[in-house]
Amino acid sequence: MINKKVAFFVAEGAFTHLAALQYCNKTPNLQLVNENFIRISEAYNILNENKADYCVVPAENSTGGMVNDTFDLLISSNLKVLNEIRLPIVQNLLSKEADIENIKFIYAHPQSLSQCRDFLNKNLPNAELIDALSNAVAAKIAAAEKSSAAIGAKILSEVYGLNVLRENINDNEGNETRFFVVGKTSSVEFGKHSIILFSLQNQAGALYQVLKIFNDYNCNMTQISSRPSRMKNWEYLFVVEFDTLSDIEKNQAMLKEIESKCVYYNCVGMY
Repeated sequence: MINKKVAFFVAEGAFTHLAALQYCNKTPNLQLVNENFIRISEAYNILNENKADYCVVPAENSTGGMVNDTFDLLISSNLKVLNEIRLPIVQNLLSKEADIENIKFIYAHPQSLSQCRDFLNKNLPNAELIDALSNAVAAKIAAAEKSSAAIGAKILSEVYGLNVLRENINDNEGNETRFFVVGKTSSVEFGKHSIILFSLQNQAGALYQVLKIFNDYNCNMTQISSRPSRMKNWEYLFVVEFDTLSDIEKNQAMLKEIESKCVYYNCVGMY
């Protein structure tokens, strides 16, 4: 059987790379490929140009919340969520410097900075915090600049020749990130977890009418959030994740009822 190709966001050593490795090790007939895409939006082109069959992208952290770029990708494209990977996240302070007292600049993805805010405020209150596209990019910068450090997985210290100045600097133990496996199409007709996007008329009670349907069908919603639609100013799309009803016909009836209340509706994942 021909292996399906799995690309991952950013470079080797990033948490997304570790999640993709975990996914490939647990799923047969998958081949990990490094397409070096540094922006989540690039996943669309990689899949459409058939450079990979699937892409692994970060979706949500238990401390830092949603990764907005990933949900914007789902909103602006026809990609589907095919699976989910959960990975424990242990952040570390990495640098060419040997002493934490020498650190003046800290590079990291905004999510990682938010996950380590208490540590940074207590131990490096005067250091400048600088957003990076990814922790792998941050580690590359820290390897080249004096008085700089990066936050990320310990494996980045091996990839870029950095010292581990402090281990496990997360503010919260049990820090975890969800990653989505996205692709162009889904052959799954039924899965335990579902994700829908929808917009509503701007009128009183519109959202209540949709949420009431979930309640009427005794359906467990696991997440709800909103994002700008990117189609019209001040127009928003709701993102709802829920446990798919075990009765397929009942689940389809519920979704049809929800769709009837929406201006825009799209089921972007069932896995």
